[in-house]
Amino acid sequence: MFARENGSPVSAKVVEDVDWIYGQLIEQCDEFFRLSLSVPYEEDSVATYVKNAFETKLRRLPNEDARIRRMVLNQRLLGEALIAGASTMHDVSLSQVGSFEELPGVHHIIPGGFEKVVDILRKDIPEEKFLMNHVVSGIAYDREGVQVTCRNGYTCQVDHAVCTIPLGCLKDLHQRLFQPSLPIEKIEALNRIGYGVVNKVVLEFDERILPTGVTRLELIWDHERPMTHLVPQLWARKIPYFEAITDTVLIGWLCGEEAEMLEELDENEIGNTCETVLKAFLNRSCLPKRLRVFCSKWKKNSFSKGAYCYLPPGSSVDDINCLSEPLGPPDKPRVLFAGEATHKVYYSSSHGALLSGEREAERLIGLYEPIAQ
Repeated sequence: MFARENGSPVSAKVVEDVDWIYGQLIEQCDEFFRLSLSVPYEEDSVATYVKNAFETKLRRLPNEDARIRRMVLNQRLLGEALIAGASTMHDVSLSQVGSFEELPGVHHIIPGGFEKVVDILRKDIPEEKFLMNHVVSGIAYDREGVQVTCRNGYTCQVDHAVCTIPLGCLKDLHQRLFQPSLPIEKIEALNRIGYGVVNKVVLEFDERILPTGVTRLELIWDHERPMTHLVPQLWARKIPYFEAITDTVLIGWLCGEEAEMLEELDENEIGNTCETVLKAFLNRSCLPKRLRVFCSKWKKNSFSKGAYCYLPPGSSVDDINCLSEPLGPPDKPRVLFAGEATHKVYYSSSHGALLSGEREAERLIGLYEPIAQ
């Protein structure tokens, strides 16, 4: 269901027209990397290319017809930014966006959450092998091995350490964490790679909230003539849609500065604002009773400091490759790196994180297989 701020619907024909063109333009964006094409504009961004190309398609349309299609395009680009982990698609490099590859198939919600994946991965490992509540404060390495130090005073000597620290934490902590310091080329690479903030708002009501048969309310905001008398809170205008995960539970998403701003607000205030948005777009004066509000706070989380990585203008997939390179002698690497920001094809994804861990495990196995044989 596509609606505007005053509750008026957006026709399916308009959405289909925009999506047809948008799909073609996104495919063209991917080709800049895959075919090593030169970027046609000074600003190396996806948004610049898509918006300029889209405008050429609108030239023959009446002003109002062009404007509503532009509004739908902006909503699609905002949804794309959520997926990318950037604030807007102006922050995502046109020349590099095609380096990311989609896995075939559909996206699934894991019953019980991602904790169930961790349970599967750890089920064959003895419990005593896990050290919980041991926050790492230092990683000292040389040709002979690695010493890991924790805040609680615990230390251990190991032959190898696999570092899976999220990129946001690595950006903030690498100077204090590693001894000796990371190589300058690795520091420059991790500084060039983008690391965004994506947060969700979960709203629970006592009755069905969206019309029967509707599972997603697509919010077509008017940024040219914003109806601030209907929704005065500017951060809310960054929400591209609300999705029903049950009849009575909705999820909305935000990215960028607005997602950070969300973390500073009271949850009741957030809930009230989201209800204002829903009333405006559904053209309703009242809603079912709100029972609960939950907001994620990935930026404030000291063990993540954000969501996942993306490649902004000025960066390249070479930076991801550099970040993934281990420290130490080639024949006996001591500190290895894994995590979503180290996978050159599936960066920013859970499967990329998982596969990067397998990659480093295979690297270590390869060091010792000849000895075992």
